[in-house]
Amino acid sequence: MVATVTNHAELNPSIFSLGRETIAERIRALQERVPSVNKTDRAAMLDEIVDYVKFLRLQVKVSSTLLPVFSHISFSYFYF
Repeated sequence: MVATVTNHAELNPSIFSLGRETIAERIRALQERVPSVNKTDRAAMLDEIVDYVKFLRLQVKVSSTLLPVFSHISFSYFYF
């Protein structure tokens, strides 16, 4: 018995085109949500998006760290 190598694209080419369409849709969605993404090169655009997400994570971390401090200060004027 001889094993044959099967090209899955030959069996069902729509699987791969569906994958490309899904990726394209998700990239467009990211472009709409991330400000100032003007790159047409996908790799450069994805690098910018990763940097933006890192920036957002840092903002959340700083905000959550400072929240207890600012919440105490902001309500302290009620106690006078």
